[in-house]
Amino acid sequence: QGGYALSAAGGSEYISTSDLGNFGSNLDTDFTLASVFRTTDNGAGNIMGVQNDSSFTSMIFEMRVGSKDATNGDVEVSLRDAGDNILRIYTDNNYADGNKHTVVARKVANTGSDAIEFFIDGSGPVPTSVQSDGGFGSGSVNNFSRPLYLMADNSSGSVSGSFNGETDNIQIADTSWTTTEIQNYHDSQPWT
Repeated sequence: QGGYALSAAGGSEYISTSDLGNFGSNLDTDFTLASVFRTTDNGAGNIMGVQNDSSFTSMIFEMRVGSKDATNGDVEVSLRDAGDNILRIYTDNNYADGNKHTVVARKVANTGSDAIEFFIDGSGPVPTSVQSDGGFGSGSVNNFSRPLYLMADNSSGSVSGSFNGETDNIQIADTSWTTTEIQNYHDSQPWT
């Protein structure tokens, strides 16, 4: 924090963290992902991400601006379990407007279509759309053997989906935040 946002131009800039290990985001475990971001790029890329190998049939855990199949400035969370079942939930609205936004995605259910709620700028849940094969959760999304990247995706040790814009105060929690905690996160940001 301290008012210093991370800024990248969609190149190879990223921060490598420790691996997620047994984080256990297989939707029988609560979690919250949060970030402040600003971009004008409708396909800005990953705020955070990791996958265990470079094929898209591996375990995936990511939050990004601009979905994989479209560049419409949405915010998306993608999870793919060890059974090759995918869950992608993304906002219906565009937030690549050059303004700072807080985004919080929290797990609220064990079923695919309504499993994750998004809060933008402390308000929500906002309208979302879902892509799921219906079997999500039959395999775990844990035991990641690679580091989590911030402002990019760790694709089998290679950088992909680098973020084009600014991020700040990226947080991952192993609890599902309350609406009060979400509002407090938004209110505590240095809006400069």
